[in-house]
Amino acid sequence: MLKILLFSQKGAGNHYYGPGMSAYRLYNSLKSDEVSVSLAHGYKDQKHLDLFENQYFISDIKNKNVVSGLKFLKIAKKWIKHNANTFDVVHCLSAFHHSFMFAYWCEQMGVPAIIKISESKYTGFDKGSFQSSLLGLNRFRLKHSNTITGYISISSEIKQKLLEAGIMPDKIHDIPNGVDTKRFKPADETTKKQIRKRLNLKDKFTVIFTGAFCNRKNPYLLVRAFYDFSQEYDSQLILAGPDRDGGKQRNSIESFIQKHKINNIHLTGMVMNIEDYYQASDIFVLPSNQEGLSNSMLEAQACGLPCLVTKISGALDLINESLNGKFIDLNVESIFASLEKYYRDNQKLVNHSIGARNVISDSFNSEKILQKHLVIFQNLKKS
Repeated sequence: MLKILLFSQKGAGNHYYGPGMSAYRLYNSLKSDEVSVSLAHGYKDQKHLDLFENQYFISDIKNKNVVSGLKFLKIAKKWIKHNANTFDVVHCLSAFHHSFMFAYWCEQMGVPAIIKISESKYTGFDKGSFQSSLLGLNRFRLKHSNTITGYISISSEIKQKLLEAGIMPDKIHDIPNGVDTKRFKPADETTKKQIRKRLNLKDKFTVIFTGAFCNRKNPYLLVRAFYDFSQEYDSQLILAGPDRDGGKQRNSIESFIQKHKINNIHLTGMVMNIEDYYQASDIFVLPSNQEGLSNSMLEAQACGLPCLVTKISGALDLINESLNGKFIDLNVESIFASLEKYYRDNQKLVNHSIGARNVISDSFNSEKILQKHLVIFQNLKKS
């Protein structure tokens, strides 16, 4: 029996914490009785999930709260001392200080740790915040980075940053996020019409954005570009996801919709049946400033949607403009022009839809991605 301990400070499940959601969906494709996964976390609202053999709530990590962070570290170190040796390997999400220290202390107990790096902007070894620099936390992580058994890099940009930080090449494993291609799959035209009707959508050219509403992802910019586009072309826009900025982006979008009396923009929060919304759509747009490897982009491609995305980490590895999408700039004109090309060229839309699905099936299927993880973990157990 291979016993894996997943550490995710913000929990794991379908609650729009990207790394935790990706890990939950990854392990959901497990079919072997010879592998068990338990979860350790600092998320007080974590739901009980049958996937995990055990769930361990260490202590509540409140965002940017120094006191809760110190309390978590104190309790976590004690917990690791008493529990770490019951596991064969620890799979940590991110190299933020809580996660890095969790991995570091497990290594000290003789349990190998693999840290997945999911953000290109912050790998854990960049220049940290003022507080982190003042306390020497980033210097500590850099000094001890190679005491960690290994790292999972989900994009070529992240890998390059890890190498620049001085992490040994043989410790870096190139494994992207995966997608459940049985759940996320294209819909034929008849099914698409039926889904649109069920979701109270019109049967016309449909653009979709999914993900957290925040400045980094720029959904408001998409709304402005789509408004101009929809003045010339019969279309509709879906925006689905939770707020991550206190509602600022959503409020701006709602004000824009009211001001211009728009009735073809469908705004919703977090939905559990997100695959229905992809299958009701024709094209996916993500005008983001920064990602690691967007789960939304992978899901959209799995559903056969060409993607219009900025040249961000992950997208540079995934998007081929002759095959499955197009790169956009962060301005209204670029988004408009890219949408227009697909609207006016249906054959390109069809070809890129097929290409999008094929890329995911070939290289990002969650079962294949899980096996890459398990090979690493099994080898560590043997060693």
